[in-house]
Amino acid sequence: MRLPVIVSMGGVNAAGRTSGFQSFRRMIIDILPDDQRIETLCALAVMMGLVTASEDGHFVPTDPDASQTPLTAAQVAETYAQQVMDGTLVRRVEKNHFDVDALYWQSSAALQPAPNETDIKFTIAASKLPKNLPDSWTVTPQGEDEVLVTVTGDLDVKLENVRD
Repeated sequence: MRLPVIVSMGGVNAAGRTSGFQSFRRMIIDILPDDQRIETLCALAVMMGLVTASEDGHFVPTDPDASQTPLTAAQVAETYAQQVMDGTLVRRVEKNHFDVDALYWQSSAALQPAPNETDIKFTIAASKLPKNLPDSWTVTPQGEDEVLVTVTGDLDVKLENVRD
């Protein structure tokens, strides 16, 4: 079962008040009068860093690739409404922050020598060697920064993996 977790309330100032109680207004945005809806969308767009407010009551997009022509409140609401709606309230964690469907994990594996072989051999950067070498390892320098590792018998390894 998935449970929503509310971790904060946006726009809390030093006096402990919220910025126009935007979270409540966002929850009921569909039934707000047009002027309050536009005001809420603009305020949230500013809080999300999509636009900055200018002193003359206009807004300028923060995206350097967007036109830097000042926008009215109605234009901000029209342009950024979907982005604000998708990026506010309780929602799934976005993959650019943390992929909840791909938790990094390590799988254990025991590598064995190839048939008719008694050892496993591999080359690795000398700086990547473990501090405490296993007794079954023999290390031979190979050039400036690399070594040849010969492992007698099996080699226990951890392989990168992901899981839900």
